[in-house]
Amino acid sequence: MLATEHPKLESYLRTLVEKASFLTERLNEEFISTPNKSDESKVNSHLKFWCEVLARGDESLFQQRLAADGLDVDTLHTLLGKVEYPQSQPLPSWTQTLKLILQAAEKTFNTNTFSENQIPFEPFYQPFIEVAQNLLLSRINLNILSEEAQKSLWRSLIERLRNIATPTLFAEFHQFRSSGNPLQDFLLIELQGKNSQEKYHAFLQNLSQNGLFDLFDKYPVLGRLLATAIDYWVDATVEFINRLRTDWLAIATLFSPKTALQQVVELKANLSDLHNQGRSVIALTFDTGLKLVYKPKDMEMELAYNKIISWCNERDDLPLSLKTFAVLHQGKYGWVEFVNQYDCDHKAAAERYYTRAGMILAVIHLLLGTDCHYENLIASGEHPVLIDLETLLTHEIRVSHQSNSTVPFAAFDIAQKQLEKSLLRTMLLPQKGLIAKDSVEIDLSGFGGVEEYQSPMLKLNHVNTDGMNIGYEVVSVESNPNTPKVNGVNLSPLPYLEKLVAGFEQMYRFFIKHKQSLLQADSPLMGLANQRIRYVFRATYIYHSIIQSSYSPEFLDSGIKRSLGLEVLARAFVVNKTMLHRIGILNAERQAAENGDIPFFTINTSESHLPLPGKKAIGDLFVKPSFDAMLEQMQQLNETDLARQVNVIKGSFAARYTEEPKLPKNSFPITNGGENSIDIDIDSHIFVKQAINLAEELKQKAIFGEDGSVCWLGLSYKTTTEGFLFQPLGSNLYDGNCGIALFLAALAKITGDSQWSDLALSSLKSTLQLQQIQSSSETARLLRKTRIGGATGLASMAYSLVHISKFLADDGLLTTAKKIALLITPQLIASEKYLDITRGVAGTILGLLAVYKNSPDDSLLNLAINCGEHLLEQQVSIDGSKTWQTWNGIALTGFSQGISGIADALLRLWEITGGEDFLQAAQAAISNESSYFSQEAGNWQDLRPQTPDYQLSWSHGAAGIVLARLQHQHKHNNSQVSEEVNIALETIQKYGIWGIDNLAWGNFGRIETLLVASQILKRPELLQLARSWSIKLIEQAGAKGNFTLYENIISPVHNPAFLHGTSGIGYQLLRLAYPELPSILSFDF
Repeated sequence: MLATEHPKLESYLRTLVEKASFLTERLNEEFISTPNKSDESKVNSHLKFWCEVLARGDESLFQQRLAADGLDVDTLHTLLGKVEYPQSQPLPSWTQTLKLILQAAEKTFNTNTFSENQIPFEPFYQPFIEVAQNLLLSRINLNILSEEAQKSLWRSLIERLRNIATPTLFAEFHQFRSSGNPLQDFLLIELQGKNSQEKYHAFLQNLSQNGLFDLFDKYPVLGRLLATAIDYWVDATVEFINRLRTDWLAIATLFSPKTALQQVVELKANLSDLHNQGRSVIALTFDTGLKLVYKPKDMEMELAYNKIISWCNERDDLPLSLKTFAVLHQGKYGWVEFVNQYDCDHKAAAERYYTRAGMILAVIHLLLGTDCHYENLIASGEHPVLIDLETLLTHEIRVSHQSNSTVPFAAFDIAQKQLEKSLLRTMLLPQKGLIAKDSVEIDLSGFGGVEEYQSPMLKLNHVNTDGMNIGYEVVSVESNPNTPKVNGVNLSPLPYLEKLVAGFEQMYRFFIKHKQSLLQADSPLMGLANQRIRYVFRATYIYHSIIQSSYSPEFLDSGIKRSLGLEVLARAFVVNKTMLHRIGILNAERQAAENGDIPFFTINTSESHLPLPGKKAIGDLFVKPSFDAMLEQMQQLNETDLARQVNVIKGSFAARYTEEPKLPKNSFPITNGGENSIDIDIDSHIFVKQAINLAEELKQKAIFGEDGSVCWLGLSYKTTTEGFLFQPLGSNLYDGNCGIALFLAALAKITGDSQWSDLALSSLKSTLQLQQIQSSSETARLLRKTRIGGATGLASMAYSLVHISKFLADDGLLTTAKKIALLITPQLIASEKYLDITRGVAGTILGLLAVYKNSPDDSLLNLAINCGEHLLEQQVSIDGSKTWQTWNGIALTGFSQGISGIADALLRLWEITGGEDFLQAAQAAISNESSYFSQEAGNWQDLRPQTPDYQLSWSHGAAGIVLARLQHQHKHNNSQVSEEVNIALETIQKYGIWGIDNLAWGNFGRIETLLVASQILKRPELLQLARSWSIKLIEQAGAKGNFTLYENIISPVHNPAFLHGTSGIGYQLLRLAYPELPSILSFDF
C-alpha cells in the first residue's frame, strides 16, 4: 500500500483507531459498539484477563470493582467487543501525525546512525524524527538555542520513542532472525552474531518494505503511542521555547542583571517524569554560564517556602542560616536558580551541614512534607538545599476508622499512624527500599544513598548486531548530588547523627518559641493557604513500572487489552473496600497511563476534596485541608512530640546502618571465658530481676490501643536482604508480638505476676483474631503478607502460642494455635519458594509438629509430611551432594537459613513418621555441611560473602549449627558430628563474649548453645560458664544503661524484638535461672 492512496489510507487509519481504542474512550462512549457472536470468545478472554489482573482471579472482588463503576458483565460484553469510530467524527489528531510518519517511512531506512550514543534499532526512528522536526519548525524558531542545545532536544525525543518501541522491535527482531532450530540459532546468533549485522540490516529492510503499515497493522497501539508521544513532545517544546522567548528579559533581570544573555548553549530535557501530556523539567545553560531550571508547573510553593526560610534567617536565635534560591514564578510555570553541588571545605563545615540537615528536617516536618528523596536535595557546600517542593502540605488520607469513629483503634493502627505522621514521611531520613525483585536494597532518601552500590540492570547487549539480546548487567551506581563531601570523599550521615539530632531539636524548639508569631495573620506560614500543590496518590515508581510493562508487545495489538493490563492499579481499590467508592481516582490514573503519562493530581491546600478530570472530585478522601492540619501541628509542638521524633530519627538510623558483627580476627584471652570466670554461687534471682527490668521497659515503651491491644515500634528484619525497617512490629516470633508475648508469658509463670500475663495477652490480641478469618479473600491477603515460615510466618505464631498456652495454663491458646496452623494448606506448601527454618518450609514443619505433639491431629501431621516431601522435591545436587539452595541461589551453612535447620526439621519429622527418605535427606545434608568444617578455624564456613568467612552466631554460625546437631546427637552415633560439635564448642568458649548481645547475632545466642550443650552432654561447667558470661553482660548493661543491640550505632534505640532485641534477651535470662524452660532457639516442643 502506498501512502498516496488516500482512501485506503483513511480506511487503514480508521481501523487502527478502532483497534487501538482504550477502555476510557469506550466508557466515555466515544465509539459505537458493534457486537457479534464471533467476538464472544475474545470478550470472554478479555474478562478473564481483567479479573486475573486486578483481583488475581477472585470473581467476587472483580464484581465489586465493576459495580463501583456501575458496570456489569452484560454491559462489558458490549464494551469489550468490536467497536466502530463514528463516521461523522474527524479522526483523532494523533492519526494525522501517524499519517505523516507512514508517508515518511516509504523511504528505505538509512542505516547510518545519527546520535552519539548507540540506540537500539536507531534507523527505525528516522521517519519519526523527520516528522517531529517538520511539525516543530513549522510552529517555532529555535534560534535562541545553540546547535548543541537543539541536538539535545532531538535526543530527548528519541529517548521517549525508544522507551515505547524497543520491547516490540526486539521481539519482532528475535522472531525474524530465528531459524526454528535452537542449536543453529545458538551457534549463529549467540556465538557469532555479535560480530555480524547481516540479519539486523535485513530486519530493518523488511520493516521498511511496506512503510511500517504491516508493523502498525499488527501493533496498532504502538503506532498510536509513538504518534501521541511526538504530538506531546512538539506541543511541550513549542510551549517551552515560547515561554523562554517571552520571559527572556525577566530572566535576565532577576538572574543575570549585570551580564546580557545571548543564547542557550546547553540543554538537558526529560529531567523529571512525564506529566500532563508529556511535559517535563528542563535544565538550561546560557552563554554566560548561568544555569536555570524550567519547571512546567505552579511555583507558588517554592516562593512561599523561601519566604518562610527568609523569615527564620532574620531571627537572631536561629542556630545557623539556611540557604534560599531565586524563583521566577510565571503562573502555571516558572524558572528556578540551578543549585550546584560542591564539597564542604573541612570537617567543621561538614558538621554544620548535618546540623542544618536536622534543621531542614524540622522545617519539612512542620510543613507536612513528603517525598523528599535523593533527587530532590542538593548538598551545596555546607548547605542542604531542597529543590522540589511540590509535596509540601501533603493531605492526610481518610481511613475507615476515621469514617466510623465508633470503631476502636487497635494498637498497631495507632503505631502506624504515629509513624505515618512522623519524620519518616519526609523521606529525608536514611532508609532502604527494595528493588530487583526483593534482592537488592538501595537508599533513596534525601540524607542517605551516600555509598556506591551495585545493582543488576536489564539491558540490551550487542546492540544493533545479529546477536543483540536482553540480559542483566551488574552496574555500579555512584552517589548522587545529595551526598555531602569533603575533599571529594562522601560523608556518611552516621558519624554525624548527634549533629543532625541537635539541629532538629534546636529548630523544633525555635518553632515552639516563635509559635505565636508564626500563627499571626502576617506570618509567612499564612502564604501557604490556598496553594495549588501536587498530591502523590501512590509512589511514582509504581506508575513507572506498570506503564513500562504495558509497552510489552502482548499489550500493543489491542488498546482494550493494554487498558486492562493497566487495571493492575485497581488492586489497591479492591483490597480496601473503603476505596471502591473513590474509583474515579483509578479511572484518572488509567486515563493518564493509557497515554504514557505518570498520573498527576493537584489539590488546594485549603480544601479537602481531590479534583479529577472532567470537573469531577472526590469529596471524602482527606481528613481535612492540609493547611489546617499544618496549623494544628504548629499549635501542638511540644517536648513529648519532640522526644518521639528524635526516637524516630534514631530508629531510622539504627534500621539503616545496623550490620551483622564480623567475627574478630583473634580470639580473646582465656579469662574472658575460661575457668577463672566461673562462679558456682551465682544467684539465679539476678537473672530474673534483670528480666523484670527488661519487661518494665517493654511496658513503658508499649503503645496501647483503644481495643485493649498493644504494639511496639522496633526493628523488623528483612531476611532476603539482611536489612532492617523501623516500623510497628507484626505478629510473628522472630521480631513480632508473638516473640514478645512468649517472654512475658514465661515471666508471668516464673514470677506469678499477673501484669505480665495481661500484657502478653494484650500483645496477642491481633494474632488471636486470625482464627476469626472466614472469607477466602481475607485468608489469601493474610497469607501473601505473612507466608508460612517457622520464625516469620503462620507456623511461628502457632509455635509461639503452643508455649504461651503452657506458660499461662490457657488451653484456648492451644486451640487458636491449631486453627492458625490449619490455615496452612498443601497448595501453600507446594508454592512456597523459601525452604529454610526462618521463613520457609523447614520452619513450617517445626511449627506444625509443635502443635501436633500438644494437640494430636492427623491433618497437622499430613501437612508436616507435605512440607517434608516439598523439601525432598527441591533438593539439588552440588558437587555430587544433595542439598538445598536457601539464599540467593546458594546452599548456605547454618541454622536459620541454612542446611542445619532443614536437616533438623527433617530429622524431627523422621522421628515421628519413620519416613526413611527424610532421614536420608537429613544425613546427606549434614554430610554436605560437614565438608565446610575447618579444623583450623574450629568452625563451619559462612558461604554468604564472596570470600567465605566464619561466624559464631545462632543465625549463620557455629552456635546455631551446634544447637541443631545437639538435638539429635544422642540418638545417632556419629563420631564426626560429635567431634565437630566439641571443637565448635571450644571455639565458642575461646572467643568468649564480644560484639552485641542479642540472640540472632550476639552473645546470648551463644550462651543458649552453651546452656543446651550442658543439658544434653551432661556438662554442668558449661551452664556455669553461660551464667558467668551473662553476669558480665548484665554488669556491662548496667554501666551503659542498656544491653548492646547495635555495634556501630552511637545513639541506640529500643528494640523489643525477640531475635534481635530485648525480649529475646529477657527470655534467655529466664532460661539461665530456670533451664527447664523450653529452648526457643532450638525450637523445642
